[in-house]
Amino acid sequence: MGFLTICMCYLKIEPILYILSKYLLTHIQSSKFFFSEITQIFFSYIYISINTTIIICIPFILLNFFTYFLNSMFQFEFQIWKNIFFFFSFFYINLILIITLKIIPEFLKFFLSFEASTQYFPLYFEAKFETYFKLIFNFYYSILFFFQLLCISYYCFMFNWISLEFLIKKKKYIYLFIIFIIAGISPPEIASQILLNFFFISIFEFFIYFNFIKKYLFKI
Repeated sequence: MGFLTICMCYLKIEPILYILSKYLLTHIQSSKFFFSEITQIFFSYIYISINTTIIICIPFILLNFFTYFLNSMFQFEFQIWKNIFFFFSFFYINLILIITLKIIPEFLKFFLSFEASTQYFPLYFEAKFETYFKLIFNFYYSILFFFQLLCISYYCFMFNWISLEFLIKKKKYIYLFIIFIIAGISPPEIASQILLNFFFISIFEFFIYFNFIKKYLFKI
């Protein structure tokens, strides 16, 4: 499946490039990329296809892992892993959409503002094709890595390695950890910082609220 997805991404590379670079090309003076080696575009296409495939296939890899062990699970284990899969997939897809539609444009907006910020000498930005897309995918992976930390915390809670009381007691330290991580992976622009912090803290609060109801109210 991975190889076929890479091939499909390569054949449909232009829509992928358009989605990932639309904001940049409409907000720079040259409105185009440049490359310095004759083979650079070809290998960059392969790089983009592979990394797009990785981002697309992560939920399917988890689904295959889930179905592989399906017949050997008890009913309660099946329920736990089903909840894990739907929780992961729902927030993963929404996070990809938020990164693509909101975070990356804000990220580019902040750094492109330096092109027009000086009054004494002109600054002219030319986007190098390979460098730009490596930066974009590194940005995706940084945010997705932080998302994995949230998922790991959820798994630890589901298997009773972390208690609900512990999360509530240490809530302020978890908030501080989220703020520091967001400060490191998001653009230094106040709107992006607020949006990301609100998103991840809301996920954390929803997680606590849902499990509190499940543990205490439903029990009664």
